[in-house]
Amino acid sequence: MLTYRLILLTVLVAALASACASPTPTPDPTPPPGLNTSLWVDYPAIPVNQQQAVNIAVNDPSGRPVSGATAVGIVEAPGRHQTINFPVTDSEGRARILLTLPAITTMETITITVRVVDTNGRWDEAVTAFDVYP
Repeated sequence: MLTYRLILLTVLVAALASACASPTPTPDPTPPPGLNTSLWVDYPAIPVNQQQAVNIAVNDPSGRPVSGATAVGIVEAPGRHQTINFPVTDSEGRARILLTLPAITTMETITITVRVVDTNGRWDEAVTAFDVYP
């Protein structure tokens, strides 16, 4: 019986050592962005119930404008989460959208995050924030 237990223990130790010696596969890293995106609003502070222009400019790594890129933005503020779709970028790599500001009673900061993808699958993200006053 002691011999059986020793054999079983030896097999288990060998199996554990073999399992621990196997390298853990590493996931493929996410490729870095292939575009450069600038995101801004026309005015740093604007009152409620007006439209705020939100702009993007998209360039490739060499600085050339990227036309035909698609951009989707997420607008976030306390109690607000909205998706905005920009028109595709023009020949200068630019797109603009008007965002209607919410009716608020105290100052709030609105954050916009935009993700841009071009027709070649290159991408980038940009973030901006601005204050809205009642």
